Amino acid sequence: MLGRCRYYRRLPEPLRREFELQVQTFVADKTVTGVELEVDEELKLLVAASAATVSVGWEGFTWDQLTEVLVYPQAFDGDD
Repeated sequence: MLGRCRYYRRLPEPLRREFELQVQTFVADKTVTGVELEVDEELKLLVAASAATVSVGWEGFTWDQLTEVLVYPQAFDGDD
């Protein structure tokens, strides 16, 4: 699945491996909860890949402060 991600395909090989490890760790350690939607493995991977996109190459960064990600079926604005 990661091969479908243009960002991943453009990473140099060492960063690809780091990206893969971060995705694996995120999926194993974090809870992804759907709010009025079903969370499948693909959605979990997309959430993990989104996190890794932000953190890959950021030496020493971990997602330790995060335990759960809530996924909503549509965009929302807290001002509504």
